[in-house]
Amino acid sequence: MRIVVQFIVAVCILLGVWSQANAAYINRTITMDGVMTDWYDTDANTYVPAGDITNNTGQFSTDAQNGSGNDLDEPLSSTGRDLRKFSFTWDNTNLYFYVERWASSTNITDWWFYMDSTTGGVIGTEPDGLMQTGEKLLRVSWQGNTQSTVATLYDYVESASGGDPLVDGGGNGDGYTMPGDKANGVSLYNTNYGASSGTEMETILTWASLGLSGPANIKFHISSSNGQNIPNNIIDNMDGPAGGQLFPKDLEVTKSASVSTIKGNQSFVYTVEVYNAAIVDFTNVVISDVLPAQVTYVSHTAEAGTTFDDSDSNSIPDEWNIPSIPANTTYTLTINVTAGVVPVIMTVTNTATLTASTPTDEDSSNDSGSVDVDIEPIPVLTMVKYSSAPTVNPGSTITYTLDVTNTGGDDAYTVVVEDQLSPFVMFGLNTYGAGVPFQLVDGTPASGLSIGTITYSDDNGATYTYVPTSGGGGAPAGYDANVTNWKIEMTGTMNDGGGNLDLNYQVIIN
Repeated sequence: MRIVVQFIVAVCILLGVWSQANAAYINRTITMDGVMTDWYDTDANTYVPAGDITNNTGQFSTDAQNGSGNDLDEPLSSTGRDLRKFSFTWDNTNLYFYVERWASSTNITDWWFYMDSTTGGVIGTEPDGLMQTGEKLLRVSWQGNTQSTVATLYDYVESASGGDPLVDGGGNGDGYTMPGDKANGVSLYNTNYGASSGTEMETILTWASLGLSGPANIKFHISSSNGQNIPNNIIDNMDGPAGGQLFPKDLEVTKSASVSTIKGNQSFVYTVEVYNAAIVDFTNVVISDVLPAQVTYVSHTAEAGTTFDDSDSNSIPDEWNIPSIPANTTYTLTINVTAGVVPVIMTVTNTATLTASTPTDEDSSNDSGSVDVDIEPIPVLTMVKYSSAPTVNPGSTITYTLDVTNTGGDDAYTVVVEDQLSPFVMFGLNTYGAGVPFQLVDGTPASGLSIGTITYSDDNGATYTYVPTSGGGGAPAGYDANVTNWKIEMTGTMNDGGGNLDLNYQVIIN
């Protein structure tokens, strides 16, 4: 015998899970002419890679407008010196900066770029968040109405032994005026790199001028002033991207699911992405992803060259091992699972977490990604069949009982009960009245079902078109020996939480 159950599954696509977390950096050679279209990429067919650098996640930072209540430097003495946006890009030779101010296209202002590229002042080491004597300070004097920009590169002079922090004690670069001074100015250029709008400016700096052989991680602080006497004339400050850092050694882990809601026993897909938001390769990357107990692992597809391994020998993979992931690259792991059967709606959380890497990840805030999926209960129907007597003689009758119960957490919307008879029995046609072969006895809790359409087969279930007749196949009156199978399409909805019924019918032994 078998029970066929059909039920409605509602599926919603999950949107917006860390939707911008792993945007790739855009590196581009900028034409230094004060025309900003190559920053914006207004013609996506012109630049490769395409995209607006000034709005690309991780490649820009913004500062609140004076008077908004959110600018830590308020009040400013001049709107033309009010920082609005900073962005950067690069090629193998140069570092390019974009600056925008909130208002006034005529002001003359000085923009200051403090660049921490060393530890303890040793060139080629990693930035330590301190500006030490000898590290570089770029000043660009800009007059908006003439587009004129004059750039000078200085050595920074620390005010405290060991260096000056790029941020205040609370970790904020906005509103924090660098305390050090400058020395040994070297003129870089005097040309028109300001935009005709008077509110945007671009500048260029070679990696070599910073003592670097090429692109490298740099920590940052940005200021504007109404004169060249620092720090006394500094009037506005802001952090750079990533809280004051270019190219942090950072792996960003995100987790998503193909559905937000699903029924038990249905399949869906988890996706793990790791983005190398740095300009160096990472090696020996390990991401832990232990699947929730409420889902069953089916299969996975890992990025070429990587493996999804079973670290605890329980036959379920739980550790994504990545030997190497190149700079500015995203790797993907997909995991196919089946939702478990739950008694009530259950929110299941799956988390992927970075546990190891070389070099060490510098930003722990995005080393883990989680996604929730709501698993809804389904009907779970069980059937037990038993007879009225354990042994009988030929010619005797037996009453069979099919006990059907819905032990699941949801109603069953279409229930079909089917049974195949022994070749040594003849089916009774009038057991419960003339032409009434079946009896339904409702249980407690009630099933919610009643007997609907009944069909019969005389070819072991290949077709259900046979019409039983009294004496069919040489059976006694009221029985049919030709019936090999029967099927009942029940009407109604079978209640969850234990709704049950008994279905009785009679046969005679050959």
